Amino acid sequence: MKTIEEIENYIEEQDQNGALLVTGKWGSGKTYLIRQIEKKLNQEPKYLMAVVSLFGIEDTNTLSKKVKEAVAYAQTFNKAEKSGKGHIAKGVNIAKQLSEKAAAFGVLFDFGKIKKIAKSANMLLSIDIHDFLPIEKEVYCIVAGEEQPVKKKLVLVFDDFERCKIGVIDLLGIINTYVEDKRIKTIVIASEDNIEDEENYKTFKEKVVERTVKLDMEYRRIQQEMIEDYKTETSEYKEFLKKSSSRSRSARCRSCCTASWPSSFRSWSWTKSCSGVRAVPRSS
Repeated sequence: MKTIEEIENYIEEQDQNGALLVTGKWGSGKTYLIRQIEKKLNQEPKYLMAVVSLFGIEDTNTLSKKVKEAVAYAQTFNKAEKSGKGHIAKGVNIAKQLSEKAAAFGVLFDFGKIKKIAKSANMLLSIDIHDFLPIEKEVYCIVAGEEQPVKKKLVLVFDDFERCKIGVIDLLGIINTYVEDKRIKTIVIASEDNIEDEENYKTFKEKVVERTVKLDMEYRRIQQEMIEDYKTETSEYKEFLKKSSSRSRSARCRSCCTASWPSSFRSWSWTKSCSGVRAVPRSS
């Protein structure tokens, strides 16, 4: 697929003159695509991709914190967070990893600064450890089965550009600090049709974005992949979804698949229980 090849080529290129913009209409599968690339990339030894959603972010401090959280999540905490629910479970799991990988975290975080600031146990607990996470071109990662942290090249992804509440000029300026100052491979995901400050966006975009890739998604194939990833104990229901999506005229991956699955399941279950023979699609 052209879009995936463009993204992979950008990441692999030695020279960097700007960010890569991936644009497409709402619901076209941009986020799904980048998450698939992230999953593949982070399992490999060379790169670490961290995805930051800009949705609803109102100020630069919050954005900086979100970037650090996304990088930390990709480096170490992703498996820990998935194993529990809520902040307590999250904190327990992070603490567990901190105790198990204390030597490795000495590389990931600047514990020298933490010790100087924290003069008591209570103060230490109140510190946000993300504040001491350096965001650089190369970062250390904790990898299962490895005693020592592994160094990887960082790839930053800023998703939902048009949904950010920070002004376009300021937002592009912040992104440019990662691109130009830190020389980090940076990908911006946006629906350009929905950017409100179009004039300033077009003016300042050229200073940050090296090239633009328009999403050329094969919608039917992506829908089938999303269905395959959909977790259900009923294989028969998956087959029902595949047949339903193939008959759908919608080109929106999100509305055609994800949003409609709960109601589709109710319809499928009701029809199956009534017929006792086979599941057939029902119009809502």
